[in-house]
Amino acid sequence: MCRSLPLGEDKILTITQKEREFYDRIKKHRVDPTSSSMANPVPDYYGEKIGSVADYRRWLKDQRAFNLKRGERSGRKNL
Repeated sequence: MCRSLPLGEDKILTITQKEREFYDRIKKHRVDPTSSSMANPVPDYYGEKIGSVADYRRWLKDQRAFNLKRGERSGRKNL
């Protein structure tokens, strides 16, 4: 019988911090959905299909390709 060991509070805080940083990067690099159309839909706006580093890189490439298709070179929103 296996019992899972509880994570220490410091590890939980570290995981939470890493998740927050990851979602901040998602928000920073995702496309502006106002320029989508039926012929050119937004690729995975929330990053729900990201499960690994390779998936994240693919997601970044898809975001960049969407921005290039609509004519924006930098791919970043003006804040």
